[in-house]
Amino acid sequence: MPHSTYSTGSIAQVTRVPGRGVVGLTGPDAIKFLQGLVASNVEPVGSGEVSGTYSTFLTPQGRVEREAFIFHYLPDQLGEGPKEAGFLLDLPQDGVVPIMALMNKYRLRSKVAIQDLSSVFTIWSRWSTSPGPSSSAAPFLHTPHLSLLDPRAPDMGYRLLLPSATDSPWTDGVEEVSGSAYVVRRILRGVCEGSTDIWSGISLPFDVNMDYSHAVDYRKGCYVGQELVSRTHHTGVIRKRMVPVQLIPSSADP
Repeated sequence: MPHSTYSTGSIAQVTRVPGRGVVGLTGPDAIKFLQGLVASNVEPVGSGEVSGTYSTFLTPQGRVEREAFIFHYLPDQLGEGPKEAGFLLDLPQDGVVPIMALMNKYRLRSKVAIQDLSSVFTIWSRWSTSPGPSSSAAPFLHTPHLSLLDPRAPDMGYRLLLPSATDSPWTDGVEEVSGSAYVVRRILRGVCEGSTDIWSGISLPFDVNMDYSHAVDYRKGCYVGQELVSRTHHTGVIRKRMVPVQLIPSSADP
C-alpha cells in the first residue's frame, strides 16, 4: 500500500500516476503515421535509438489535443500487449477515445493497428530521494518494463510503463507513495499534465511549456498543427505561460 508523501529511509520513491491510459500502435506504417500526427520526432524512438519521447497531438489550428509519452515496444517485451513491434502511448485517460478517433480519421490506407490497452498496462513515476541526476530505473525493478527519463523538468525522474498484473515489482529501498505526492511534485516544478492543466482544443503548446519540455521538434517535417507552432516559434511572441506561484502571507518574515 502507498505510504506518506516522503520517507527517511528510501533511496527512491514510486507512485502509480493517476488518470492515465495506454494506446498501442503497431503495423509496418506505424512510424511514418505517428510522425505526421505528433509534434516531436518519433523516428529515433521507432529505430530504437532512444527509448521514448514526450510529445503532443495538435489540432489543425495548432492547439493541444492531448499530451503523450511515446514508448518504443518490441514483440513480447513485457509479456503482454501487441505481438509485433510498435509504440505504446501514455495518454490522459479522458484522451484515449478522442486520440483513437483522431488516429482512425487520419489512418486512411496506412497499415497500422490501434488498440486501447489501458487495462493491460499501468503508468508509474519513479524519482530519487537524494539530490542530483536520476540514475537508471532498471536497478529498482525486477520485472519487465519500459522506462523513459521524464524530460519535462530536471528532476522529474523516470516515467515507467508496466503490465497491470505486475505484483510488487520494486526492489528494497524503493517506497511506494500516494498519487498526490506525484501531483504535488510536478506542480512545484511547473509541469503541466492532463486535462486539468492542458485544455484540449484551447491551450497552445507554449501556454503549457511544451517547447521547454521537448514535446516540439522544430526541425522535423510536416505534422498536424505545425503552421501555427512554427510561426509562433520564429516570431518569438508568446503571450502567456503556466508557472508555479507561491503565495506568502504579508505577515510572514522576509
